Amino acid sequence: MTQISIIMPVYNKMNYLNRSINSILNQTFKDFELIIVDDGSSDDSLKICNEFFRKDNRIQIISINNSGVSNARNIGLEHAKGKYIQFIDGDDYIDLDMFKELKKIIDKYTPDIILTGLTKVDKDYNSISKIIPSLNGLKNKQDLMDNFVEEQFSTGLYGCVSNKLIKRSLIEKIRLKFDKNIKLAEDLDFYLTLYDYINDIYFCNESYYYYLQNAENSSTSINFKNDYFTQILINLKAKNMLSKNNSLNINNENIINKVITSFTLCYLYEEFDYSFSKNKKVINRIYGDQRIVMSLTSDNQNLFKRIIILLIKSKSSFVLLILLYIRKRIEVIYRKIRYGVLKGKI
Repeated sequence: MTQISIIMPVYNKMNYLNRSINSILNQTFKDFELIIVDDGSSDDSLKICNEFFRKDNRIQIISINNSGVSNARNIGLEHAKGKYIQFIDGDDYIDLDMFKELKKIIDKYTPDIILTGLTKVDKDYNSISKIIPSLNGLKNKQDLMDNFVEEQFSTGLYGCVSNKLIKRSLIEKIRLKFDKNIKLAEDLDFYLTLYDYINDIYFCNESYYYYLQNAENSSTSINFKNDYFTQILINLKAKNMLSKNNSLNINNENIINKVITSFTLCYLYEEFDYSFSKNKKVINRIYGDQRIVMSLTSDNQNLFKRIIILLIKSKSSFVLLILLYIRKRIEVIYRKIRYGVLKGKI
């Protein structure tokens, strides 16, 4: 059986693919397959991938209509045959000894997941920052849960899609897939489900993965409409995971509650307009999930936000609508004044 299946979703990455694919094919460890899923690229990405395909029989290429990175990864998972799964984005690259070093860990411990550090680089491939996990060595599920909030909200390593090697049998056992409806933080959502089923995880204090920050056509640079409500649900999922595993202490809960509160306020501000019926639906969507209401906190909020939170908790929807309307009007007036000042009309 192939040791490692590398899944690479590609969408308009022609400027980065040579470096990315070469860093994989030139690995000192050779027993892997590279599954490239071209997600309907409109540039020469598929052509470049096919050139590599003709030279190396470890590559398979799947071409699909554009349907998003989550679907592309899911299709890659369906075709994977390796013992372990590695996701690599088409604008990133890896250290040439990465799989050789990780195979040593597999041979010694066979963990469910190996989590490594990563290095962020700029468009000229200069190092911006190196992020290393705070834990080291083989840990159990409880260690991960106890460390989750501190690590995730300081480094983001638990939610990053590409700094992990994952047992394929575990993914298949729980029939795990990426949610195609989530456009941002879909990787965190994926791992929140996965972590609930692991027995152990190996933390490697080395950085083998190079993440190109703000690359063209990356999920962080594409202007998706902010889906704040989905982000609320993902954080509620994290909260539930920790609660089930007895790791939701007061400090962890306060941190997640602040994040949920911020996303809830952003959701209200973003979705609010001058349609009473629509605004009523927006507010009722929050009221419809009591977990959201119970998570809202006034800690470190300004007076206006504290009033908004109080009105939500007391279900004073009519007063809340009026206050949000006033805020919207003030915002419009401010923009007009600012525009006038910039144009020299005021």
